[in-house]
Amino acid sequence: MAKRHYHRVDLLKGIAILLVVAGHALDYNTASHVGEHFLWRDYLFWLIYSFHMQLFFALSGFLDGGSSADRLSFIRRKAVRLLVPYSFVGLLYMPFKMGLSALARQTFDPSVLWQIFLGNNPDAGLWFLYVLFLISVIVRL
Repeated sequence: MAKRHYHRVDLLKGIAILLVVAGHALDYNTASHVGEHFLWRDYLFWLIYSFHMQLFFALSGFLDGGSSADRLSFIRRKAVRLLVPYSFVGLLYMPFKMGLSALARQTFDPSVLWQIFLGNNPDAGLWFLYVLFLISVIVRL
């Protein structure tokens, strides 16, 4: 059975990607200060961050499909697609985080590395992979 392609979902993903870029450009914590004097910056930032990641998660769930009969194979498939890259990149990132820890505002203690399995990845930018895995499993169960 051939999978159906949804062009409107591609359009929504493209819009969500542009919103992520715009949100990061408007972020107070970025060094670029893009939009610093933009009058509606706070409201636009709040609006974008109120739904853009939820939109990605909803689109992922919409595209997931499948029956709930084979839950174990679903969890295994999701773990391979989401948790393997999450863990692999986190472990690759760890030596750099430890080596440059003295120069950072927040130091890295290698004794807490086991917390990577609880969603505390040394590369904090990967939080969405862990959260997407948890939400997918909870919804499927």
